[in-house]
Amino acid sequence: MRLSPDLEAKVLALAGQSTGVGSLGDEPPLSSKISEKEFQAAIVEFAKRQGWRCYHTHDSRRSTPGFPDLVLLRGPVQIVAELKVGK
Repeated sequence: MRLSPDLEAKVLALAGQSTGVGSLGDEPPLSSKISEKEFQAAIVEFAKRQGWRCYHTHDSRRSTPGFPDLVLLRGPVQIVAELKVGK
């Protein structure tokens, strides 16, 4: 999966980075323009390109309540993340 430049810019902006393309100006917050599903897909795609192993429970109804959205592993480094966008 390859991210569109627009979606990649949105994800980077949500992460506090800049692509150097364009300006946010008077636009609404980026979190209102990207769904949590899109945000998660972008993070997983980026992480895999960087050599991370990624785990996401696809049907959380059968998981322990409160289990985070993503578990990322690369060597001894572990990232456990609960993703939120919007309000």
